Amino acid sequence: MATAAIAQALTEAGIAVDVLTARAGGWRRRGVAGQGEVTAEVPAECGGRLRIMRVPSLRRGIHEAGIIAALTYVLFASPRLHHLLRRQRYDAVHLFFSLPTGLLLSQVRRVGTPSVVSLRGSDVPGYDTSNPQLQRIHKAMLPVTRWIWRHAGHVVALSDSLGRLARATDPNLRYSVIHNGVDTQLFRPSERSSPPQNLTCISVARFVDRKGLPDLLRAMQEPALRLGAMRLEIVGSGTQEGDLRKLTSSLGIAERVTFLGSLDRESVAERLRRADIFVLAPSSEAFGNAFAEALASGLPIVGTKVGGIPEFIEDGVNGLLVPSGDPQRLAGALQTLASDPQRRLDMGSRNREKALTQLSWDRVAACYMDVYQQLVEKKDDDSHRD
Repeated sequence: MATAAIAQALTEAGIAVDVLTARAGGWRRRGVAGQGEVTAEVPAECGGRLRIMRVPSLRRGIHEAGIIAALTYVLFASPRLHHLLRRQRYDAVHLFFSLPTGLLLSQVRRVGTPSVVSLRGSDVPGYDTSNPQLQRIHKAMLPVTRWIWRHAGHVVALSDSLGRLARATDPNLRYSVIHNGVDTQLFRPSERSSPPQNLTCISVARFVDRKGLPDLLRAMQEPALRLGAMRLEIVGSGTQEGDLRKLTSSLGIAERVTFLGSLDRESVAERLRRADIFVLAPSSEAFGNAFAEALASGLPIVGTKVGGIPEFIEDGVNGLLVPSGDPQRLAGALQTLASDPQRRLDMGSRNREKALTQLSWDRVAACYMDVYQQLVEKKDDDSHRD
């Protein structure tokens, strides 16, 4: 969603953008074999300046990748990128995720095009310690990761905490921070005028270990939340869904927890407007779309003191933060907000204002355009000196 929003905002600002990405769903492909396809699902306001090209991959779904999917994407994206770089003179090439996409950097360097590498989370060693396979891959790929960061024209981190984590791998890394944005028209506050009788909390997350959903379910078992009849809605899907449903049943909270599955963005926005509190308790988080959408929806937030979350959520001001892995403290934070309607309202108002002033996609795109412009000017200066 972030890549799509950035690409659209750039084209609306008059920049021509080609997007080379993966197609989920196996080997099915249309058009010329090995050359990918160009989709027609491009907003009219982009004025023909946006092309989306998809290459085959063994990606199971939009939010489900893995090492095989990553490698197959690079395998098929490489010849397509070679073809594009030969036919088109780009001012900059922007590689989202240093792994696997950064493996394509050598092609970009060969033609002398300025490059940007974006660190998004799981591409940084040490980010997701709950995934042993990912940790092994990062350990084996450390020299490659350092090479990518050192030879990129510019490195952008999704949050300052992510950039600092990357420096544990490369102490000399220089980076700038550009946060994700959010559609503040689609994600907006509810127009309810009076507080509800029964509170609804909502979580939006992929069902993976680092999102801390088992801790949240255990928090819902705490007596204070049981007595208050607080309900929890969980939006998302993943391989852990069966285990999470079993845990919900074993804790005796199935009547107060609803699994909504994966929803389209309009439905997610609607569910956020219906909710009273956004809650997510990850063990690592670069500050992704879910938190940004909760901010824009004017919800008070309960989260954990990890990653990029404290960069936007100030404990006690526009949300409550607790240590990760502590269901009891999590339940206490939820109960604190449940018992204070005015505090929820004040926090939600501050979050909406923060989203409007700091997280619009136009502002994010403008930050990236500044980075691109600096790279172009540097290339021109280097050419003149030569």
